[in-house]
Amino acid sequence: MAQNPKGDLITDLAGSLLSGSGLDINDIVESVSGNLGVGGSDSFPVLSAANWWGLRTRFKKNVPATITKKWIADALDITQATAEKNVLPVLKQIGFISTTGKTTDRVEAWASDSKYEQVCQRIKKDVYPAAVREMDSSTKTAQNKITAWFKKKTGAAEATAKRMTSFYLLLDEPLAESRTSSSSATTSQSTSSTSKGTSISVKIDFPSLTAAKQFSAILNDLADQVNAKVSKL
Repeated sequence: MAQNPKGDLITDLAGSLLSGSGLDINDIVESVSGNLGVGGSDSFPVLSAANWWGLRTRFKKNVPATITKKWIADALDITQATAEKNVLPVLKQIGFISTTGKTTDRVEAWASDSKYEQVCQRIKKDVYPAAVREMDSSTKTAQNKITAWFKKKTGAAEATAKRMTSFYLLLDEPLAESRTSSSSATTSQSTSSTSKGTSISVKIDFPSLTAAKQFSAILNDLADQVNAKVSKL
């Protein structure tokens, strides 16, 4: 019997809660996006803007000869399982590392401000077919059509197709604009305790409205899964 990746996701999250290990917001985002799945034979990169810029910050300091799941986990403050499942494959897709994990010349060029945009356009040409590269992306309606293209081409869920679109559009953003918007992308969490219990507040600032809607879609999909499970109890 084929596995149900969405069911596995619910089990994993519930297990984390019951074990007392808690849930990390970054792990939720990456786990949800990974388990939404791609059903077709084709797949395209899915990587959050936060992780994109987090990796570039580290690469600007030093480009290691080999990239491992531990290196990624340490660089992005995520689990090694998440790094192995959701980040390493993307780095191979976009030509940053070889099949053996060795870094390529493209990584050093990407870390250079003067070569950044050139590398991004090269990634688009190498990874995406002309059918999508020739589509207009200047309006929200046009971007929705790109999402529809990814969804049809890959068989991915709506939320995953949107994340493919988000990464694809990220490659076209001028470096100066991207760095300005990403600098405001922060996540903060505070906890206060009273005699009546404990309250937890989480604030998430997104680099764009598209990113915020994307995250909302992922959480809504997850909520639907949880509600479906609970209704069967």
